[in-house]
Amino acid sequence: MKSRSPEIIVVSDMHLGSKKTHKKEFNKFLDYLKDEKDLEYFIINGDGLEFWGRDDAGVTLENADTIHKLMELNKSRKIYWIPGNHDYHLRNFRGHYYPFKFPLELVIKTSKIDYRFLHGYQFDPTEFEFLFDALCYTTNDSRGEMLYDAWKRFIRTRKFIEKFLLQPFYPKFKSDIKRMIRTPEERGIVDIVEENAKNSVKENEFLIFGHTHKGFVDNYSRIANSGAWFGNAPNTYLRIKRGKVKLEEF
Repeated sequence: MKSRSPEIIVVSDMHLGSKKTHKKEFNKFLDYLKDEKDLEYFIINGDGLEFWGRDDAGVTLENADTIHKLMELNKSRKIYWIPGNHDYHLRNFRGHYYPFKFPLELVIKTSKIDYRFLHGYQFDPTEFEFLFDALCYTTNDSRGEMLYDAWKRFIRTRKFIEKFLLQPFYPKFKSDIKRMIRTPEERGIVDIVEENAKNSVKENEFLIFGHTHKGFVDNYSRIANSGAWFGNAPNTYLRIKRGKVKLEEF
């Protein structure tokens, strides 16, 4: 994809389907974007939906009104939904006839710089990608039950002999999951994620990520975070316009 200076809006970490989501505000934001005539791309940069400990079909139905608004917006803009760790199951939707595209990473090239988008769990040393599916397929909100259900689903995918070999690792698995289901702030890894993101920036690119729920723009390091619409976060988003990346609040 090549463009001289596209206008792009980036959001992340709404966690629609969770108790702490700011769904009402996000729906109003989508209505507001209808009048943004110059907007070319709208990017959900991961964790748009909350699948961990929830039934993914149920969560999708609960948020049918929001998805409908996105589909309406998609008629005149290009929408990309990048899977995060909490909606990792969306990566399986790639290649099907869905109204949005679900790339794990997206690059939009311009005449001056490339913008690279990914959720940001890739920079988090306390997250383990091979466990995301197990958590997306659990259907119990209770943390204790979620841990046990995730373990059962994880081990069910292994060969018979591996099940016995994996049993001694259950305590570590349990502690890993306990840590993963806490927010990045609670885990105290926000600074580490940001530092790892800085170190991953390639030549002639600007890196955009989410995951930490902390919005910011660092033009010197060429990285930015879109923040979150969840918990105590202030409903921030990134606007990329005329080559400038700016953090805004709705």
